[in-house]
Amino acid sequence: MKRYGIPLLTIMIGYGAYHLIRHYYSFGYQRVVMTILAALLLFVFGISMSTRSKNRSTWVKKTVIIGLLGFLIVGQLGLIKGIEVVSVVFAKLRLNGTMLFEMLYIYLGFIFF
Repeated sequence: MKRYGIPLLTIMIGYGAYHLIRHYYSFGYQRVVMTILAALLLFVFGISMSTRSKNRSTWVKKTVIIGLLGFLIVGQLGLIKGIEVVSVVFAKLRLNGTMLFEMLYIYLGFIFF
């Protein structure tokens, strides 16, 4: 159950929550909230797929991963405008769609533990 059931349960609960919030609630910053929610749900899905031991992880690795997660969310929302190189990289990545961001969120969740 743990290896296959928990990720499937995570998908079902996450999609249900995302769908309910997206279709039944309307608020001013809905795009921002939905982007952050999607990133967090994909991160949690990655964590649920990880089968590694949770005792051997260091706080430095977790801090770097959370920092990267935050950086990707801020970049995906288009809030990084002062740093020209980063803005150009995010603009180039957007031409290929957001699939890259979604895959990175899952990967960061997977390597978190």
